[in-house]
Amino acid sequence: MTREDVLQIFKSGFHKLQLKKVVKLGEGKERVGRPYSVCLGLFEFEPPQQVWDGEIDDNFFKQVLGEFSKEVSNCITKKFTRKVIKNGNLKSSQVSRYVFDVIPKNVLAFKFNKATKTLKLVVRGYGFEK
Repeated sequence: MTREDVLQIFKSGFHKLQLKKVVKLGEGKERVGRPYSVCLGLFEFEPPQQVWDGEIDDNFFKQVLGEFSKEVSNCITKKFTRKVIKNGNLKSSQVSRYVFDVIPKNVLAFKFNKATKTLKLVVRGYGFEK
C-alpha cells in the first residue's frame, strides 16, 4: 500500500468514524466564552479491505497521518443527553456536547486490530455543558 492509498482512504472515510467512549480529563476556564472540559474520545473506524491485505507498519501510518493538513481534518461534534430516572420518573437531565477535530496533533494514539478489522483512534477534544 502506498502513501497516496492511505491518504485517500482516510480523507474519504473520516465520516465513518464512530465515537465509542468519552473520558473527561479536566476542566478549563472560559476560553471560548463559557466553561469547557478537556476530554479524550475513543473512535472506531473500519478501513477498506485493502488495508488488511499487506503487513501493517505503525511507523508508516504515523508518518502518513502526520501529513494531513487542517483542510482535510474532520471536525466531529456529538451531543449526548444524560438522563437520571428514578422510580420511572425523570429526576434530572444534562446535555453535553463534545467537539473533536481529527488532525494529527489531536490524535494521541491509534491501534489496528486485525481480528475485528478495525482501527481505533484516541483523539483529544473539548466538552461543553448546556
